[in-house]
Amino acid sequence: MATLGAPSKKHKVTVVGSGNWGSTIAKIVAENTKAHPETFEEDVQMWVYEEEVTIPKESKHYDESSGDKPQKLTEIINKYHENVKYLPDIALPKNIIANPSVEEAVKDSSILIFNLPHQFIGRISKQLEGKILPFARGVSCIKGVNVTESEISLFSEWIGEGLGIYCGALSGANIANEIALEKWSETTVAYDPPVIDSQAATPTGPSPSSSQINLTITDTDKQQDLKDSRGRTTKARLRAVPSSYPPLDHSVFKSLFHRPYFHVRMVSDVAGVSLGGALKNIVALAAGFVEGRGWGDNAKAAVMRVGLLEMVEFGKEFFGHSVHTATFTEESCGVADLITSCSGGRNFKCARMAAERNVSVAEVEKTELNGQMLQGTSTAKEVNSFLKARGREDAYPLFKAVLVIGPCSIHDPPAALEYCDNLVKLKEKYKDDLLIVMRSYLEKPRTTVGWKGLINDPDIDNSFKINKGLRTSRQLFVDLTEKGMPLASEMLDTISPQFLADLLSVGAVGARTTESQLHRELASGLSFPVGFKNGTDGTLGVAIDAIGAVKHPHHFLSVTKPGVVAIVGTVGNEDCFVILRGGTKGTNYDADSIAEAKAALDKAGVNPRLMVDCSHGNSLKNHKNQPKVAKVLAEQIEKGDSSIMGVMIESNINEALLNFTSHYI
Repeated sequence: MATLGAPSKKHKVTVVGSGNWGSTIAKIVAENTKAHPETFEEDVQMWVYEEEVTIPKESKHYDESSGDKPQKLTEIINKYHENVKYLPDIALPKNIIANPSVEEAVKDSSILIFNLPHQFIGRISKQLEGKILPFARGVSCIKGVNVTESEISLFSEWIGEGLGIYCGALSGANIANEIALEKWSETTVAYDPPVIDSQAATPTGPSPSSSQINLTITDTDKQQDLKDSRGRTTKARLRAVPSSYPPLDHSVFKSLFHRPYFHVRMVSDVAGVSLGGALKNIVALAAGFVEGRGWGDNAKAAVMRVGLLEMVEFGKEFFGHSVHTATFTEESCGVADLITSCSGGRNFKCARMAAERNVSVAEVEKTELNGQMLQGTSTAKEVNSFLKARGREDAYPLFKAVLVIGPCSIHDPPAALEYCDNLVKLKEKYKDDLLIVMRSYLEKPRTTVGWKGLINDPDIDNSFKINKGLRTSRQLFVDLTEKGMPLASEMLDTISPQFLADLLSVGAVGARTTESQLHRELASGLSFPVGFKNGTDGTLGVAIDAIGAVKHPHHFLSVTKPGVVAIVGTVGNEDCFVILRGGTKGTNYDADSIAEAKAALDKAGVNPRLMVDCSHGNSLKNHKNQPKVAKVLAEQIEKGDSSIMGVMIESNINEALLNFTSHYI
């Protein structure tokens, strides 16, 4: 064998991506290439997705002569050495070269650092195919993993297989702005040097795949099968880094990323590092829900502990021997990132807001993130679909609990049927005193965005398979009815009741739609009693007007049961009533409020009997207050108030986050 001499070439580095985190990583890397001229070329190429940017007036780079004229972002970065859009007020090293062409940016680079939205990985890989050095190596700074029902894969492996190179991963408790300001932090870089590059053991032991290596070695070329983290052979073949370059081992990558303010720990567990960056977002959502509900620091600590256990177990189950427990329990990419995410990350903050405001996370995304979807919500759905396809969702109760938090309408038909079995027993037990009707809401009222219910999105994945939702909902109602349970549902959409009305005993029109002419016309043609809720402010006027309007015949354009557009004529519906649900002005279930409501109904000459909703405004949007409301109503009925015809209760509410711990005790 030939003796290796001193390297004659240096590694050229390119950062693919220039957002907030990409620019921060480029800053770190450029500082280090300048500090280590024996190993790296000084200039660092940074690919920038070109866009026209107006320098804000408050920026020190604002030029009055140019005014608000847009400029190319690459030109701004190269002229002022600042990414004024994505990392403003942070000086970038002058050896960062912003390049609008990704092909030119990666030319002759032996180290590629990927830091871009994962949605662009496929497109960028195709653009770079055949344009990079065949022996280049990569590091992915993209947090997360790709999950489908059939497969889970690492972004580093997407990149590696797409480009035919080996790619490691960087992840940790890393808030980009803090690092850019050079506040002390640490990270984890996972890089398992291919045997073809170095036969030496890595600091944490031999390569997990070292026993499965297939090498082809000649005097002029060395190649190796590229295997994924589970030891499966991919279609790509690795080319060895030439001996004319410094060997790409842990020491080289540490010198590339380590700074006095950004400490690096090197490991070989690429799968563990990647999974930590993805799964911690699910746990952060759970922690946010706990804090938003006011359950205290003890409960939040339990969520984090159990979440960490499930992260480790998930990695072990689906990535086998390549995942090390210590990656999660000892490294920044694991427990440290989890702590940071559960204390102040976006997933935590938005989940907390959702719980505090009693709205969906999707609504918070709309108002706080301009509609951008949190990584945690998408990951929770993807991971649960993956687990459910394998019948393993019950083995991860915290991950499962995060997915089901939120809906107060039916989202799980089997659970609804199971609940019905219990309710039927109570219905028979109290049949001489009560008529129990199962509240079976299939739609969620949304004034902005969010999950709209089983009919609209039955798979809870934004696929909006409404045809499937209608079939699923009707079959569910048939099954519930066959159990002997009368059903009540809210009339939110004015078309779907045509396909479900024959299975309903009672209907309700919500506070936001009581004033709707379409809903009043619909109710006038239904053959069962319909309740109209008071307005969102708690006043009765719109509900009383609705009852008066619904008594009369109406003619309007609608659809028939076969789905044909038709002019519909109704005969009116005398069996309508008001539902008191409280509002922004306060509750309305006390004796005085009941008396005032009855007087207003008598004055209007409409049905004076009332249904009282124990939830919503009357419970102050806290379901635990419902028994208190029901108790007050029972006392009024006991005293002889016959105007209260019934109560509405949100039931089968499972505070899932408090139940998962039994799995671990």
